[in-house]
Formats: sequence, structure tokens, C-alpha cells
Amino acid sequence: MDFHKQAQDYYSNAPLIILGSGASAAYGLSGMGALAKHLVAHTDVSALSAAELEAWEGFCQVLKGGIDLEAALHQVAVSEALTARIIQAT
Repeated sequence: MDFHKQAQDYYSNAPLIILGSGASAAYGLSGMGALAKHLVAHTDVSALSAAELEAWEGFCQVLKGGIDLEAALHQVAVSEALTARIIQAT
């Protein structure tokens, strides 16, 4: 039986949001490290305030220090404007 197809069929029957389940990691599809690198390289930080740029640099340093993306997001407080830029980069 094709469990992937069965899951797709099941999830298509009703609205559903799956957040942070980690299920893809078991199949070698973990993307958080790659996502962190992508965010560092592609988040538009032009025209942000000095405080926002400082927060961004702190966030990048935390990531570069080996902290995983999820933990970094909890360690560094970023403004709504910077959060919107991070979202746009994804």
C-alpha cells in the first residue's frame, strides 16, 4: 500500500495544518538547517532600523554558533517588520 498517497488523500478531505511534526526527518527530508542558511543569505534587511539590524545580526550569529533554527527563533527577539522580511524570504 502507498502510505504517502493514502496520507495525501486523507489530508485533502479536510483543512489541516501540521506544524513542526518532524515526520519528514525520518525520510531524510529535514530542511531546518538548509532553511536557516537560506534565511541568512536571502532575507532582505535593507531599510531596517539600527535596532532591527542589530537583532538580525544577533540572530545570524546565534545560527552560525551552531544553535538550531527553532532555538534561535526563541532566543532573539525580532520586530514585526523583520519577522515579515523573514517570512518573505521563505
